[in-house]
Amino acid sequence: EFNVVTMSQEDNYNLPLTHHPEGIPVDVILSRVIPGGDEIDCASFFPEELLTDAAINAGAEQLFRNVDHTTQFYLPIGATAVFGVDGNVESLSRHFNPEEGQLYNVQNYNNHWILHHVNFDDRSMRYLDSLPGTISGIKIREYQDRLARMFQSRYGIDRCSWRYHAAVNVPRQRDAFSCGDFCLAFIQELLKGGLGDINSLEPLEIPTRRLSIAMELLRSEVNGRSMLEAGPNERAEDRTRKMLILFHRRLQLRSAKTSLRQLVDQSTPYGDSSSNLNARKLALEADIRNASAFNTILPGGKYYVPSGPTVITPTRIRRCQSGLTQEAKRIHLDDETEICMPGDTSAILTDKVGRPLNVERGYIHTMPDGTRWKWSGLLHQRCPYQKVCSNKPCELLAYGGDRCKSCRSWEVLKPHKPHKSHPQNKIPGYEYEDEDGVRWKLSGNGKAYNKMCVNKFCPLLAGGGDTCYTCRSGRKPHKSHPGNKSPGYEYEDDDGVRWKMGSDKGFNKMCSNKPCPLLALRGSATCRSCVTGRKSNRRHPKNCNEGSEYEDDEGIRWKGVQLNDKIRWEQLCCYGKCDHQSSRNFNMCRAHLTKCGIGVYKGHESMIYLMRWLNLSKIPAGVVCLMTILEDLEKAAINHVRAECCTDRFLKWAGWTPDTGNVIPLCKAPASKRWDFKFYARTMLGGGISTFIRPRVTLTWGEKEDIHHAILAILNELPNPTLYRMSQMDHWKADENFQLFWTTRRQRLVKSEILSILKDLEDTIRNGAWAEAEEEEDEEMED
Repeated sequence: EFNVVTMSQEDNYNLPLTHHPEGIPVDVILSRVIPGGDEIDCASFFPEELLTDAAINAGAEQLFRNVDHTTQFYLPIGATAVFGVDGNVESLSRHFNPEEGQLYNVQNYNNHWILHHVNFDDRSMRYLDSLPGTISGIKIREYQDRLARMFQSRYGIDRCSWRYHAAVNVPRQRDAFSCGDFCLAFIQELLKGGLGDINSLEPLEIPTRRLSIAMELLRSEVNGRSMLEAGPNERAEDRTRKMLILFHRRLQLRSAKTSLRQLVDQSTPYGDSSSNLNARKLALEADIRNASAFNTILPGGKYYVPSGPTVITPTRIRRCQSGLTQEAKRIHLDDETEICMPGDTSAILTDKVGRPLNVERGYIHTMPDGTRWKWSGLLHQRCPYQKVCSNKPCELLAYGGDRCKSCRSWEVLKPHKPHKSHPQNKIPGYEYEDEDGVRWKLSGNGKAYNKMCVNKFCPLLAGGGDTCYTCRSGRKPHKSHPGNKSPGYEYEDDDGVRWKMGSDKGFNKMCSNKPCPLLALRGSATCRSCVTGRKSNRRHPKNCNEGSEYEDDEGIRWKGVQLNDKIRWEQLCCYGKCDHQSSRNFNMCRAHLTKCGIGVYKGHESMIYLMRWLNLSKIPAGVVCLMTILEDLEKAAINHVRAECCTDRFLKWAGWTPDTGNVIPLCKAPASKRWDFKFYARTMLGGGISTFIRPRVTLTWGEKEDIHHAILAILNELPNPTLYRMSQMDHWKADENFQLFWTTRRQRLVKSEILSILKDLEDTIRNGAWAEAEEEEDEEMED
């Protein structure tokens, strides 16, 4: 026996969208499909939506269904937040083995999800991030510390005994919504043991798995099976896809109704004459009418819901023989409606001339006379349909007649060709050449074709013209490397250039010095060691013991030295039989460098110095903060620019000029704190030319004051944009000496010009970084 719950027709009209027309809250039904979830969580499985915490938890629990929870355990999202509030650790199983087990947990911060993999065997925590940089390292470490405190409270493990590190060679997402999908994919691979096949995961394939995950969640629960069984003649995948469309449509409708209600509440009782407010109301009303043209009711079937007044009160029960004290009731929802997919002909609403109204935006309808019309979805317009160009392959809107602007100008002036009809139903990455000899490539999302570089052997996309950025900048086009090779494979091409396959299975150019095994710098033929003048690196003997020595074929002596719990080969001074280690970038120790007349700072000190960059108009736009052991700062600055290893390399590639002849010395720093001095000085200079600022707190108050006084001593030499950034900092706002100088200087400045220079600086760095990332991505795709 099951309970049949009905409502009167009058009550049906008064029910909100959150309820089924028979009075049952939809979230009550769906909470069994996703434990602790609701309709929003089910709708998050729709393509290009962010998976919610409850959806990720449900997907992870599905993966752990047949796993031994004593050795492999999933800690749900939100457990650490509960622990932070009241110290509750009940989410950690008492039956879990804290000596050799493995735990998985997902961190959600700033609308981004990353996976934490905890190995209790070696007391290590490793995180896997599909979009590095979205969550700062400080937030990740704080989260790991909270996990360590949880383990200490539940299992008695000292929270200082953990080691933290990030996983390397993790696949990166190509969109802004699939981070939750990547977390589930990482878990699936880690459950296979070790790192599984994480490196071989295809980034474009991972987001497509959410359909199968949603289908398994529906199959594993009685209410979900009722939804799938509502379409007995359909495949489970097609039925699941329809349910996701229904959930997403309901979510859009609820959101539009909520927004419209808030706008109405904001209106005055005497009416609101604001045109913007009225336009927003009309747009929301149109969205509601558009969504309401489709079915938004849950399919009929038999569902289990909890007993209680929250469910039974607004209903009248028929054939109730099981009582109302059971924990769950099985109810039957009578519903003859069906989900209307885009393009279906069932339950179609039409306008006066027979054009359908309940279709998706972009739908093109052909009339009996051959004219084509495109559905705009804007029901508040007088005619939601707009006429399409009469050229069959062209889908642009007609302009002042039967043709679009492009086709009409092609017929009259012929400056533009009409739009092409590309091949359909192809996989992402598909390439073809049209009848005009132009090559096209299908984008990663499979929705659009992009024109490729005019150079036949170049695999990159054309950018703002007929050629790619690489060919336009004068660089050689990408080569076709050997396939089916393993990491570490090396070969020499026809031009004498050596290439080596890395761990990411991409080929990288090696240093042109044949004995040197290092990779060449970007845009250079040699490695960093060879650029700075240091002798070429050698392949050392594999068995390195502390104190053991050997001499290579160039007469350079090497000695095994223990550094940071590791033994590695360090170069010895080449002067006589000196047993001291050689200084960085040189073959001699500091003592013998001084004897040979090479200027280096005494006492292992480094000089913190600044170098200005001039924009294309030869105006100083900012400074970069650097350090060196060389007394010749001009030579140090030239070596830095040549190495192209910092953020200012993007300025060099864009044609900006480094002012290496007027380097500004700032202060000396001891060897043990040279990085701290550099980072703090850069911070006090408003960030300088850098993509990010590393905060440091290891300096004493006196050391910080020394840096402050050094900066005040060179204010006259700093560019105006740098001074403007400093003037926005709280420290310099409270400094009388700086304010006295800035009050005089800013009288000669124009704020709009300073902001324009800073924007040009940021745009140049951003464009250079994007161009570099796109080239690296293209190289990976070609490899």
